[in-house]
Amino acid sequence: MSKATAAGNSIRMIRQHLDNIPNVELPPEFRIRTMKKEEFCFWNIIVLGSEKWLTLSENLFFEEFSEYLPLVSKRCFFAVNSENNPIGTASAWFCTIKNVEYGLIHWVAVLPKYQDIGIGRGLMCFALKQMQR
Repeated sequence: MSKATAAGNSIRMIRQHLDNIPNVELPPEFRIRTMKKEEFCFWNIIVLGSEKWLTLSENLFFEEFSEYLPLVSKRCFFAVNSENNPIGTASAWFCTIKNVEYGLIHWVAVLPKYQDIGIGRGLMCFALKQMQR
């Protein structure tokens, strides 16, 4: 599931614990909800629409999650506006590195129109808190 940066580097930031995750509120007109697997088209719109540096496949959602579709409704989240339209996404996933299991924040993306107002930070903290469960 790990992609390389435009420079060809994989990025991993490891947090050794899930203590002291802040409560980050979204602006009042937004909320976070779980994603339904049939909403993959919105996920693609958000991720492809927010990525400026990588060329991503139109089938990216299925390339990343098809093996784990039953988990999507528990691990993938949308930030939505007041009309319930998805405008950002993050996933609380998992990975194994050198035989050690880790939680993984995966595919955090926010549509450009909604960036720089705290949506991404809110999604990150929400996803981290979901890993605590």
